[in-house]
Amino acid sequence: MNSITCEKLRISLKAYESPVLDESCQKILSAIKASGLEVIGPVPLPTSIRRYCVLTSPHVNKDAREHFEIRPCWKATLSSVIHEKK
Repeated sequence: MNSITCEKLRISLKAYESPVLDESCQKILSAIKASGLEVIGPVPLPTSIRRYCVLTSPHVNKDAREHFEIRPCWKATLSSVIHEKK
């Protein structure tokens, strides 16, 4: 009696620059496809935005502020591995 099991491998990547993320994602996808596995992705995940407010003047002028933000980009790749048990 043969039974088939399917395992899923999920890879999530994080980068602060989108071109770097795309390049590394393509390298991972080509390596997975070369091994003969089925690949779904890359799937873009929601970007979380972190905003920081900094006072420009140390003592007075509370209204003078600078705003900075960090936007990390996320992508996920899903590949499935099928095993046959004998």
